[in-house]
Amino acid sequence: MSWKCALAGLPYGGAKGGITVDPYALSPRELEALSRRYMQEMIPLVGPHTDVMAPDMGTNAQVMAWFMDTYSMYQGQTINEIVTGKPVSAGGTLGRREATGRGVAYLVGRALAHLGIRADNSTAIIQGFGNVRSVTAYCLAERGVKIVGVSDHTAAYHDPAGLDLAGLQRHMAKHGQIGGFSVKASLSRPNCWSENATFWCRPRSSGSAMLAESSSAISNGYRICSGCSGRRRRYSIVCTEFSTARSSKSSLAPSAIASPMAAMAIGVSAVQSAKRTRGLFP
Repeated sequence: MSWKCALAGLPYGGAKGGITVDPYALSPRELEALSRRYMQEMIPLVGPHTDVMAPDMGTNAQVMAWFMDTYSMYQGQTINEIVTGKPVSAGGTLGRREATGRGVAYLVGRALAHLGIRADNSTAIIQGFGNVRSVTAYCLAERGVKIVGVSDHTAAYHDPAGLDLAGLQRHMAKHGQIGGFSVKASLSRPNCWSENATFWCRPRSSGSAMLAESSSAISNGYRICSGCSGRRRRYSIVCTEFSTARSSKSSLAPSAIASPMAAMAIGVSAVQSAKRTRGLFP
């Protein structure tokens, strides 16, 4: 997050934190109680001018609304700016939920153009189908990319003719997972990156889990797009985090300066410049 904000010129950093729990195993009331208690514990550490919380794995707009309301009750007034990702009705921003997935699709489009690959002649496999990944899939489909594979922790589906994204979305909204969606397109293994596709897209979530998987995917000739906040140490970067391997003979040597390190350098330079301007308090 620090790297991305540095590139965009935003005065923010980034850190991760949360609770080890399966939110889908909780009732709505249990999830609300857990969310509010978590924010209650975080109140001494956060603030609109200190640390603004944002949604990540296992959270949604409703959870962020509970966070905001809990903090506001403590302050005695509504503090909308304490969290991002709120529902529009609670002071959220239109398009915020779709922004990350749409941004991934935009970078994929830029990368395809850079590589001279037509979007309407491309196929993609998406790992996951939540708030970010489903939007990425839809936006790629709008660009002409055929989504031939989707997987999450419950199931993996592959159809060379293209998957039914609308049907997947309805199933996901009802069950919270893609498991049980289709018998015909189901794969026995828990992922589908060994199937044929132009590229493999892993928009978000736990970045460290991608390292071993990407090794196999690259050996199979994939172009990999990752929207994770975690670092990519092993491969050269093209168009942010879009690694390419045109064939099994392709060699991906580490870049002289990886894009995350370059972004961090930009951020450090901005802080250094501001510090010189502001000076030191006597």
